[in-house]
Amino acid sequence: MNIIQTLRVGITSLVLAFCALNASAHYNDGYSHNEEIRVSESNAYWMKRVPGFLRLSELSIPGTHDTMALSGGDAVKAQTMSLKTQLESGIRYLDIRVKNQFDSFLVYHGAFYQKANFDDVLTEVMNFLNNNPSETVLLKLKKEGSSFNSTLTFAEVYENYRDEYEAKGLVFYTGSNGNPSLDEMRGKVVLLDGFSGSGSDEVTEYGIKNNNTVNFEIESSWDLDSNWELHSHWRKKRNHLIEANNGDRNKIYLNTLNGANGSFPYFVASGHSSPGTSASRLATGAVVKKSETSDDYPDFPKVDCALGLCTVAFEGVNVLVTSYIKNNNLTHVGIVVADFPGAGLINAVINRNYRLKMSLKNKALNKFVRVFDNNDIRASGSNSYNGSTYTAKLEMNILHNGVVTLKSDGKWIGVSPDGSVTSMWSSSLPLLPNFLFSLVENDDGTISLKSGTSNKYIVANSATDKYLKATQSYIDNGSKFSVKMR
Repeated sequence: MNIIQTLRVGITSLVLAFCALNASAHYNDGYSHNEEIRVSESNAYWMKRVPGFLRLSELSIPGTHDTMALSGGDAVKAQTMSLKTQLESGIRYLDIRVKNQFDSFLVYHGAFYQKANFDDVLTEVMNFLNNNPSETVLLKLKKEGSSFNSTLTFAEVYENYRDEYEAKGLVFYTGSNGNPSLDEMRGKVVLLDGFSGSGSDEVTEYGIKNNNTVNFEIESSWDLDSNWELHSHWRKKRNHLIEANNGDRNKIYLNTLNGANGSFPYFVASGHSSPGTSASRLATGAVVKKSETSDDYPDFPKVDCALGLCTVAFEGVNVLVTSYIKNNNLTHVGIVVADFPGAGLINAVINRNYRLKMSLKNKALNKFVRVFDNNDIRASGSNSYNGSTYTAKLEMNILHNGVVTLKSDGKWIGVSPDGSVTSMWSSSLPLLPNFLFSLVENDDGTISLKSGTSNKYIVANSATDKYLKATQSYIDNGSKFSVKMR
């Protein structure tokens, strides 16, 4: 071996040794270990923009795991944002763990008291909903350990809190519908993962999870033996995202991203070597050629490449989920629950609600809206939905203040000067008002659409031609459309 080769081997060894330690500093807005995150003020009322006819199973909702676990060290801590900050940042699913002590609920994570009680939670939620009546808060209430010095059951203590806060003005959802619409939930707390009524602690009565009108599909694995199980943990979460996007819209999908035990919660969320929002990634110890992908960690990034070799760094589940949602055209992800969520993850989940895939059926004709190859648009599809036999698949993009756009197979739907509804292919939204519609939600659960130019409602009330036209200034069955989400 000559001196050049010796130097090359020596340098390569140093590169490998460095790569096996920590990868370089890393920031991604899917993860945050800060007390505040930078989001739009409108995140506090993001549901105001979402159509009220959408059911819980059709919404995409960001949430936090162990919502109040703000102390206890790196093995216990799951959040850094206060409950108030979480709600104002867009979080709408809360995971509250309580122990029944002295006939009161004290907030715990495992054996660690979180310096809060259930009054703190309900007071914050009540104040938030009073200020933002367009929103709802989903509440998972979990019994953490055995009761201590209490004469009342868990359920009886809950009932006391409920009655007290109802008297103060907090509204709890009590409807019989296990899959309520957003309009049914607005301004209310919706209890999930229920438990029984007075006299028992069995899970039978409270909470819509146990209502036989709805099914939950839950991915809740969390126990990692070591850091090196992070990739397989992420794959479980990814697969559930795919199921939520492609699955039955009558099911409520819930995906908990957190992990612990053999790994710190912050590591599972970020892949970082320490908790900081911009801390360095931890390296897996694997090194691959720059042109290759790791067999063991195919979704993890290659970093710090030198001499054609790269270290494979860990990547946090929050980061991977944020990127996957944004980059894979997902339109529905269900309830996504995380430790240390950053603005990017929260917004990625929220934004799924502004791009809806649906079919519309005209109430007068009982026919689905169909877009033909010659750009004609008629209510002439079969009266039973079958997306494979005709083009009844529409995409509704919700812009602001009830203004929406409609698209089908790359074609934007608009209104011609003569009032006829037609479509035009374009890679981006044409900057013309005739491609904008006002969305009106009717009392019978249907919707109507008003043209942005003529201010006329879209109708299909002729059994002979069935063409959609913007002709009416009033709403009747011809201008009403029922919605089937896809």
